Amino acid sequence: MTILRRALRLAALAVLVLVAPSAWAAGPWPGQTEADWVLHDYRFANGEMLPALTLHYTTTLGTPRRDSAGRLTGASPLVMQEQAPDLASADALYRKMVDDARKQDANDVLYATEAVMDYAPEPLLPRIRARILAINSADDGVNPPELGVTAREVAKIPGARFVLIPIGPATRGHLTYEQAAVWKAELVRALAD
Repeated sequence: MTILRRALRLAALAVLVLVAPSAWAAGPWPGQTEADWVLHDYRFANGEMLPALTLHYTTTLGTPRRDSAGRLTGASPLVMQEQAPDLASADALYRKMVDDARKQDANDVLYATEAVMDYAPEPLLPRIRARILAINSADDGVNPPELGVTAREVAKIPGARFVLIPIGPATRGHLTYEQAAVWKAELVRALAD
């Protein structure tokens, strides 16, 4: 495998960011920053070396922060790097992502994407009378908590409650909703109220 292919694969994993299409069209997000990241003298297992690779990136996921135990609590791509810190584990993670994507029906993915392109329920939120528990994870790249959109909109619903789950080993960005163990306690609490 060529140095360039390996570097691009590392770069793709390091810079993977999911963006909601409507937010992308809206222009720069609050707190958005741009910077360059340079990887110097990266040596592959076979001895090949890449002198420098410069990646220009835009971040909308906030500033990397660590908790008292030293675990990352912000910036989902960095959490991904912790999960796949070397080439072998990055390759395994990438293969899993590709395999998972292959299991999806392309028509379903297109339908889901098009369904949210112009979805704008904001004007009707105050009319909702059902009990609402809205849960988001702090590493959600589709609904980044740094923007405050989810919390602000949930506040428009009478009696609704918003919970932001901190990033942890079990969170999966936007797909944390698939990890019931992460939010089960909040649901049990809401049902008991």
